[in-house]
Amino acid sequence: MATQNESDTWDPSALARMISLDPDTPPPSQRPGGAWSAHDLRVILRHQLATRLESDLGDLSEELREPAARAMTFANLLQLPQPPLSLLRRAKVFAKACKLDSDGPLPEEVATAIYFAVIAAALIRCGERISRLNDVALAAAMRWVLAKEWVDDMILELMKQSLAVLEPPIRQA
Repeated sequence: MATQNESDTWDPSALARMISLDPDTPPPSQRPGGAWSAHDLRVILRHQLATRLESDLGDLSEELREPAARAMTFANLLQLPQPPLSLLRRAKVFAKACKLDSDGPLPEEVATAIYFAVIAAALIRCGERISRLNDVALAAAMRWVLAKEWVDDMILELMKQSLAVLEPPIRQA
């Protein structure tokens, strides 16, 4: 949820367009010059990271036996020292579905950042690849996320750590 300060800086006409119920109004990403602003993307990303996994991934009782753990958010999952690989895979599927759905719950850019953050968490925290992309493609994606001014520090750090694994420095003999 946006804080009072964040919501005060939104353009009211942009907000009205975002929540338009008119089926003929295209989503923001498809409007002329109507791509999401960096500020909007930052707010949406923060909101998604604070969202409980169960809200978007459904029942987590198989992966999380402790009832208190079921309140886990996307940010919590990405920050765990060794997150459940099955949850990372489910989060990846969710983010990819959002990325591919122009009418989905997240802007494509935010879904893409979360998608690669989840892949990075699996690589860094679990030592596992959950993507069929090769190292060159993954590194390019990580650099894409790193270049976005609206991405939060936790995800930026995951991208940097992933690049260190994907592109280790060449040592001179």
